Amino acid sequence: MYKNFDLSLAFTGTFGNDMWNEYLFKGFATSTDNTPVEAYVNAWRREGDQTTYPRISQSDLNNNARSSSWYVEDGSYIRLKNIQLGYNLPKSFVSKSKLFSSCRFYLGGQNLLTFTKYKGMDPEVGANDDVTTLGIESLRYPSSKIMTVGVNVTF
Repeated sequence: MYKNFDLSLAFTGTFGNDMWNEYLFKGFATSTDNTPVEAYVNAWRREGDQTTYPRISQSDLNNNARSSSWYVEDGSYIRLKNIQLGYNLPKSFVSKSKLFSSCRFYLGGQNLLTFTKYKGMDPEVGANDDVTTLGIESLRYPSSKIMTVGVNVTF
């Protein structure tokens, strides 16, 4: 605590793991409906194109639906999982109130920052409850960013 302020930070992450980017795979393999914008704009279109993304085709003439290491990416990440900044009212102020013995105001957040090179939706969602699907992004909704404001009062 510094001048009645307190700060709490919690980080999570993994390093050195690979992830199967199901989001990218589905975008190329099954249709053109959900192709990521970056991939759509930079996809191969004609002979001589130098790109990192294959041709997009609903008929899949280039067999994008086959499994390939092209869909495997580095899933390393570090995430600011929780942060909370609080302010405790000074004891001199609290003792005069006679209504409560302590009062703390705080701001908090969850999942506010993620540092990763993974291009999928969320590298953390590849950690399902089923051990046979670890490392596979199964198109689950990404972790929500949550902000909280609160007051702790002790009577």
